[in-house]
This record gives sequence, structure tokens and C-alpha cells, in this order.
Amino acid sequence: MRPTQALINIEALRHNYSVISRLVGEEIGIIPVVKADAYGHGAVSVSWALAEAGAQLMAVATLDEALELLEAGIPTRFLILGGIEGETNLLDIPPNCVPVVWDEDGLNFANTMPDDAGRPVEVHVKVDTGMGRLGCMPEELPRLFEIARGLENIRITGVMSHLSSADGRHLDDVEFTKEQITRFKDVCKRVAPGVLRHFSGSAATIAFPEAWIDAVRPGLILYGIWPFQDASPRGGLAPDDFQPVMTLRSTVLAVKDIPKDFPIGYGRTYRTDNPKKIAIVPAGYADGISRKLSNRGQVLIGGKRRDILGSVTMDYIMADVTDLPLAVPGDEVIIMGRQGENEITAWEIARWAETIPYEVTCAISRRVTRISFDKLGRR
Repeated sequence: MRPTQALINIEALRHNYSVISRLVGEEIGIIPVVKADAYGHGAVSVSWALAEAGAQLMAVATLDEALELLEAGIPTRFLILGGIEGETNLLDIPPNCVPVVWDEDGLNFANTMPDDAGRPVEVHVKVDTGMGRLGCMPEELPRLFEIARGLENIRITGVMSHLSSADGRHLDDVEFTKEQITRFKDVCKRVAPGVLRHFSGSAATIAFPEAWIDAVRPGLILYGIWPFQDASPRGGLAPDDFQPVMTLRSTVLAVKDIPKDFPIGYGRTYRTDNPKKIAIVPAGYADGISRKLSNRGQVLIGGKRRDILGSVTMDYIMADVTDLPLAVPGDEVIIMGRQGENEITAWEIARWAETIPYEVTCAISRRVTRISFDKLGRR
């Protein structure tokens, strides 16, 4: 097994779910978002833990993602956020799958797919309240409900939307978010009562309780990552209330001495100003380590931060361990996570890579083994 591994702390995941549950209370449902392989954390083990914690409906992006979890035996229902209109080979909607639709074509397509028992297809309708992506315009929603009433195999059980700027720091972000919330609540009043209304991702779950409606859809905070760029407390919570679920680690493969004025890596983007001792770590961009960390990112070795020298390559990074004379092959390397008193967070990596923490964890490739564990040991 390659030494570059992602350790998935299931106890931390359970903790984060309980923090969300206490925040929103018993009257508000929780729809955990486990799309994109649970944001890179391993959807099967994550979904099992969330089901055990009480989640009854989880959100995925595609039918394939839902089928993987159903085949693993996850005993919950799955909301397919990307819909099913492109599934031309589909004969019926698999049990426990609830597709999202946003137009008449989606309703008609789902209407052709009851199972052998004639089970009505449950769908949730998505409304575009200001995201400019999937979703009907608000004024179209009543018409879709009217169409659905004329389709014998369709039952609309939910209405949803998505906030574009709930994590924003500026006043216009807050004002626009509140406009979206008002727009969503207004349009929901025009359709049949009794459907599940859900709107809030991680940022709105914390900062906009008026957007909770009937259920929230947390993603990033489930995995222990604060959804705001700054660390200021919001909604009675602070970043430390959530526990990071993933630790990305490797080990030193080799240690070597490099003379002064010697280039390191492709393109000779780094040249030693003094003799250096470097550690070669078997983790690179094929594992999801962004090349933008070249000559700017860090890792933890021996409990301290070590600069990445030269370009991140497909399979390796080189780290400066000049002041660690006892560094040897096999030493632990933390790429993301804690070692001793120091920690490298997803947000820190995101800033080095000029991106967001969502991309940091989602980018970790399938060749990085996920090892899930809890207080009872490896799962």
C-alpha cells in the first residue's frame, strides 16, 4: 500500500453531525451532502456513519453516485441533485432515489419510470432564486405543480433552491442572500402545502437560520471545515466547534543532501542558496496535491512546518528538512492535518493554491487510500 493515505475520522464526522443537529433542533431535518465521494472523504464509509447517526435522506450529484451507495447497502434515500434526464438507458427509478427536476421535460421523463409495482416517482423541484444555474424561475413553479397533478406516476414531495452568496463577507452578499430567502418563501406559499422545503448549505445553516425552513443541506461543515473565509464566530458557533474529518499523510521516501546552487525539480524553479537536506515525499498532483503549492506550500515533518521546494510533480514533492538532521526514510509527513502542536488546514492549502477548501478535498484522487476509523479502530 502506498504510504500516501487519507485518514477519515468517523468520530469527528459524528461529532460534526451532532453539532448541526443541536444547532437546528429537532424540528428541522438534515440532508447530508455526500456527493463527489463525500467531498473526497469516501462516500460509502461516510454515508454508513451518517445513516447510523440518523440521516434518512442524503444528497448526491448523480444517479451513479446513488447506485454506488445503494449497492453498498446504505439504508437511506438519496436525493439526486443533478436529476436523471440524461439517463437514457434508465428503465425505472431505483428504489430510494428521489430525482431533482426543474422543468416540464424532467417531470415527463420521471413519469415514465415507475417501478414494476407502479410506485409513484417522488421528485423534488428546484427553483432558481438567484443562483443562475439549475432550477425553474420562481414564476414557473406553480405551473410545474399543475402539470405534476396531471401525471399519474409523479409525486412532488419537495421544493428546493440554492444560495449563491451565503458565505460572503460583504453587506451586498448578506442583502442578496436575504432576497433569495424571501423569494423562496414567497414562491413556496403558492404551491401545495406539505412538501419538504430545503435551501441551506453549510454557510446558511450557520449564519441564516431564517433559511432553514424544513431541512438544511450541510456539506463542508460535516467534514469539519469552516465555510467562511474568516474565522469570526457566526450563529453561536466558531471554527473549533467542528472537527476536521480528514488527515492527509505520507512518509518520507528518501533523504538527500543537495549542494549550494543546485536546481530542484522540473523547470529548475528552485535553486539552493545554501547546502540543503531535502526529503522526497511520494505525493504529487496525481494524488491531488496542486502544482500551485510549488515553492509556496508546506508540510509537517518532525512536528514542524517544512517548505515545499521546487515544482510539485506527478508523484513527488520535495521538502526542506535542513534543520532536521535526524530525518530518515519512513518519517511521517502530514500534508493536511495536525502533527504535534502544528496544523495545516484545508483553508491554508486552499489559499496557497488560490482556490477553496471544497476543491482541496475533492481533488484528492482515488489512488490515495481512504482509511476510515473510529474509537473502535479501523472500519
